[in-house]
Amino acid sequence: MTEPLLSIVKLCAGYGGRPVLDSFSLEILPGQQLAVIGPNGCGKSTLLRTVTAEIPESSGTIIFRGEDITYLETHEITRRGMGYLRQTRNVFSGLTVIENLELASMDGRPRSIADVLEAFPVLKGRETIRAGLMSGGERQTLAVAMVLMRHVSLLLLDEPLAGLSQKSAEALLSGIARLQYSEGFAVVMVEHRLKLIRPYVDRVVVMVRGSIEEDTEDTDLLENRERLEKHYLV
Repeated sequence: MTEPLLSIVKLCAGYGGRPVLDSFSLEILPGQQLAVIGPNGCGKSTLLRTVTAEIPESSGTIIFRGEDITYLETHEITRRGMGYLRQTRNVFSGLTVIENLELASMDGRPRSIADVLEAFPVLKGRETIRAGLMSGGERQTLAVAMVLMRHVSLLLLDEPLAGLSQKSAEALLSGIARLQYSEGFAVVMVEHRLKLIRPYVDRVVVMVRGSIEEDTEDTDLLENRERLEKHYLV
């Protein structure tokens, strides 16, 4: 039996004494492509922020690659092979594309800039452009490329498609899938644009009020209005 890449056991977390995650447990296998969906405020982003130590957990255990990382700092977790795309403040606007990528490769096991540009061709020819002058799609692609400048075992994506055109969103997902296919890292994606992500996931977890309401490998759920309304209209 394959050992889990990530095990979350009875995790409770929140903000200012207000609980968001309620005894949350989840296992993710190597190479898995997991979509975490659910209504606003259900705890999806809180889950990613707690796993990466951006907010302190109040109780519970997090095991990554067989090691207890519950009390490690964010930089210690990322050095162990976990990549995390935040919703905001994920590029350095005053730096060029190349400078952003070089900065991102300083920790962990770096990959070549050429490999990243090959996966995300929208960045080719833009290497000397400052990130603040790029389009939203280009900036988000750069942000993902920065996370993937380090070899990862697990990639966490918090709403990577927010604000992107369909063309930009599909190109971004395709680039991620290209690297994921060649290297076999697992992906956990929090996203609202369910139809777009369906070809890129093999498991769906639905969260409601800080807990898992459904965990399925039937990705038809992502386009089944009746099944989705059962969870979203609560």
